[in-house]
Amino acid sequence: MSSLRMLPGLLAAIAVAGCLAPAGVGAQQPEPASVAAYAVRDACPSAGPGRVHCHALELVPRAEGVAVSASSACRPPLASQGCFGLRPQDLHSAYRLPARAHSPQTIAIVAAGDDRTAVRDLRVYDTEFGLPECTEKNGCLMRLNGAGRYRPLPPPSPEAAEEGSIDVQVAHAVCPNCKLVLVEANSTSLPAFEEAEETAAQLPGVTEISNSWGEAEPAQPPRAGAAFDHPGIVVTAAAGDTGYDNWGSPADERGRPEYPASSPDVIAVGGTALSIGEDGEWLAEAPWEAQAGSGGSGCSSDFAAPAWQSSLPNWSAVGCQSRRAVADIAVDADPYTGVAIYDSTKNAEGIVPQWRRLGGTSVGAPLVAAAFALAGGAFGVPYPAQTLYANVARDKHAVHDIASGSDGECAAASGGECTVEEEAASCQASAICVAGPGYDGPTGVGSLKGVAALRLPRSERSGAP
Repeated sequence: MSSLRMLPGLLAAIAVAGCLAPAGVGAQQPEPASVAAYAVRDACPSAGPGRVHCHALELVPRAEGVAVSASSACRPPLASQGCFGLRPQDLHSAYRLPARAHSPQTIAIVAAGDDRTAVRDLRVYDTEFGLPECTEKNGCLMRLNGAGRYRPLPPPSPEAAEEGSIDVQVAHAVCPNCKLVLVEANSTSLPAFEEAEETAAQLPGVTEISNSWGEAEPAQPPRAGAAFDHPGIVVTAAAGDTGYDNWGSPADERGRPEYPASSPDVIAVGGTALSIGEDGEWLAEAPWEAQAGSGGSGCSSDFAAPAWQSSLPNWSAVGCQSRRAVADIAVDADPYTGVAIYDSTKNAEGIVPQWRRLGGTSVGAPLVAAAFALAGGAFGVPYPAQTLYANVARDKHAVHDIASGSDGECAAASGGECTVEEEAASCQASAICVAGPGYDGPTGVGSLKGVAALRLPRSERSGAP
C-alpha cells in the first residue's frame, strides 16, 4: 500500500521488534527497532469485489538471515521473554484486564478456510506462556465448518492458518478460561462468511463473536447486514488496515469504510500504536498510522448512526451527519508493537515460520471480544455498543481517550511523512479521520482501560451476575 505517515517520536518509542521486558518485574524497557530494518507483509491481500480478506499484518526483516527478535538481549530468542512481540501478560497489564471471566463465556471466531494446526499451535502458545490448556479434547476449543458441522472442514491455506492463530491465541491470551469455537467459512465470498456468522450466533452458549475480516462496504450490503444482527451477543469486527475510507487500498476499494465494521449491529475495532513501560504499564497510544498500515475509519453510505452515536456531544464535528461512523473503540494494531503468535503451517514459500510478530485490526477484534467476555458479556443488552457509549458518557476516564493523530490520506511520496493537517484534508478536518477529545473515527471512544467501560452497571442488570 502507499506510504502512510509515521507518528514522529512516538514510533521510535513504541516500536518493539526487539525484546520486550517481562511485565511487572522491573526489567529494562523494550528496545525500539529501526523501521528501515523491518517491513510489513499483508497476510491476506485483497481478492477483489465480493471477496473478503483478513486484517492481519506480519512484521518481517528486510534483510535475509535477520531474526524478528533483533535484540542482542534475546539470545536465545524466547517468546516468553517478549522476543517476538507482546505476550498475554503485556496485554493484561497495558489494558488493566482481569485475569479471568467470572461467568461462563464462549467466544465464536469467524474465519475463512481451515487452520489445521490451530489446536497444536495453541498448545505450544499455552505452554510457552503458562496458560491453561485449551484443546478439543478438554472441551475448551471446537472447530466447525460454516454450516456448523465438524466435517467436512474447508480447504486449508497459509492465510487461514495465520489468521486463525491470531484469533484463537489472542482470545485465549485475554480470557484464558473462556471456551472458543472456530467457525470456518467455506470460502472467502461474503455469503459464505455471512452463513458462518449466523451459524456462530446459533451455537449454544456463544456470548461473543469475533470477526477479523472484511471488505470495502458494498453498495448494498446483503440483507442490510442481517447476518450481524444478533441481539444479546457481543459482535466485534475489525475496522481495517488501510486508513480512513480505505485510502490505502486498491482504487476500486477506496472511498468506503470496511464492512461488516460499518454495520451498526457490531462493535467496530480500530487500531492504535501502543507504548508500554518497563513494568508493562500503559504509557501512550495514538491512531496507528505509519508506513506499516493504518487503522480504518469512515462514514457508512448505507447504515444510519445508532442512537448511542448520534447523541454524542461532539457528533456534529464527526462529519457523518446521520450515517454510522467507524470505529467504536480501538486497541493495538501496529505490527511494530504487535503480538507474538505461534503458527506451524507452512507458508506460500514453503517455510514453517513458527513464532512471529503480527498486527493489524485482526488483533483488535478478538482482543475486544475477549475483554467483553472478561466483563461478563452483553448482560442481556441487545446491542452492547450501547453499554460502551453509555459508560464513557458517564465517566470519560473509563477508557484511554486518544486525543491527537489522524488516519487520513497521506499523499507524500513513498518513505515520506505527512502532518496531521495534511491528512485531515481528506475528511475536511472532521473527527472521522482526526483524533481529538471525546469520540473520533480513528479510535472511537478510546482504548481499553480495564473493563469498566464494557460492563453494564449493576443497577441496570436484570438477574445477571
